[in-house]
Amino acid sequence: MKQRRRYAFLIICLVAAIITPPDVMTLVLVAVPLYLMYEASIKVIKRVERKAA
Repeated sequence: MKQRRRYAFLIICLVAAIITPPDVMTLVLVAVPLYLMYEASIKVIKRVERKAA
């Protein structure tokens, strides 16, 4: 997941652009939390894998 951050960011921006009205501010307000959740999921997976090993 870490290696594909650029693609994830692009897909998140595309999804945010599709689900929001044509306004840059709302696109940013949707895309930023989605990307932060993506990064948080990477950290959670890392922590879980470390405990499992």
